[in-house]
Amino acid sequence: MAFADLPDRYGRGFGVVNLSQMKVFYLAWPILQTPSAEFLLTGLAAGFPFPWSAYVRLLEVKDAHARALDLQKEIVAEIKGYEEEIRNYELQIKNCRDKIAKAVNKVWEIGEE
Repeated sequence: MAFADLPDRYGRGFGVVNLSQMKVFYLAWPILQTPSAEFLLTGLAAGFPFPWSAYVRLLEVKDAHARALDLQKEIVAEIKGYEEEIRNYELQIKNCRDKIAKAVNKVWEIGEE
């Protein structure tokens, strides 16, 4: 089987460039075979929370220590993004509660008339 046939047989993502990047990724972060047949793919995926493009960018950093620092920066940036989303949701919840309280007060006012 030739490498050129892989995208046709398995779909997008199996081109020569992407396969080369996958090899470099494996060499940088080896995934050890586990003896347990109960090992789930979701467990493996949890160990790599970022999209593929983030790891491709990290692979450009040849020094393992510098790559670890860059990964830390990615993690911190992702956490900050989640914190911002949480703040936005909290604000939306507060606004909904305020609207509900106003609606309830209006109902009470109408009932008192």
